[in-house]
Amino acid sequence: MFNRHSKLPIVITVMYLFVTSLFLLSFSSLLMAESDLDEIRNEFKKSLDHDSFSALYGSLIAFENEPDIAGSTFNIDGGKNTVLDEYKIPMKFKLFSSNGSDFYARIGLNYAKFKTDDLLNESISHNHIRSKWTTYGGTFGFVAEVPLNDDFKLVLAFDGGVSRVENDSSYHGVIAKEFEPIVKGILLDWSTNASIVSGVVGIKYQKIFDTIELDLNTHYTHSYVSSFSESSDFDYFSEHTDTFSAIGNITHPWNTKFMSYPLSGIIHLGYTSFLKNNRDAIGFSQYGALGYSIKFDISHKNIPVKSFNLGVKGIVGDNNLTGWSILFGYRF
Repeated sequence: MFNRHSKLPIVITVMYLFVTSLFLLSFSSLLMAESDLDEIRNEFKKSLDHDSFSALYGSLIAFENEPDIAGSTFNIDGGKNTVLDEYKIPMKFKLFSSNGSDFYARIGLNYAKFKTDDLLNESISHNHIRSKWTTYGGTFGFVAEVPLNDDFKLVLAFDGGVSRVENDSSYHGVIAKEFEPIVKGILLDWSTNASIVSGVVGIKYQKIFDTIELDLNTHYTHSYVSSFSESSDFDYFSEHTDTFSAIGNITHPWNTKFMSYPLSGIIHLGYTSFLKNNRDAIGFSQYGALGYSIKFDISHKNIPVKSFNLGVKGIVGDNNLTGWSILFGYRF
């Protein structure tokens, strides 16, 4: 009934529905009896793989809280059924310097929407379950940049925050509607809060070659996500996630101005990979990015921000992942 061979994250969930689908449909005539429905719900809940769901929810929350400035769309498996949209606004403030090291505070505001148009994957004619996971929240943390030599810095960071996660689903067709009283609140149509704590270690490299500025950053992030204040019938979950990212920016002058602002171009290169177990929980395990931005030099203005840039980048990853991001950055 269901497509069990796809690696789509939603189908990771649906795989376990498949195991019980015949069981559920065989009892469809009993749904009028509340005691029978309770028994079916309990059996269905026992059949689910809790670890896989924890990986899905934990990875989604951790990925949403990565401190990038972007509005991104990820079309998973070519965007046939599943799309992830995310919007991130991190803000970083310098606190002080000591012995050549710089210390910052940072705040992140995040929103993500993860949706699938058909959980049944068109395997039951004229029946569809459309589902949307929404998560939003914020983080607060501290960053230390410690010089190793003239070009390299060690970057250490710690962040903590809270996210709200909600699932809303709609059921279309006679068979799909029979699933609703069984899965509602357990697998679909639930809400919870979740806390996240993350530790980051990375290397930052900056070098100017004549008129070309090279900026490279690599970092490893370990996050722990755990739920609290779950809605009725939805189980507590917790998950450890690990990611590695490498980002490169190459800035070159345009030798022209827009109004009174000198312009430059920035080539953006990037790579991100989920690590360890369940690394493809949200439908992909790694992706690369290539983009371009226009940088506006506003250093002659009497404001803390010295420059900002606007641009776009394309995204390509495994499991036929494609996507794009709107880029915005600034520098003090």
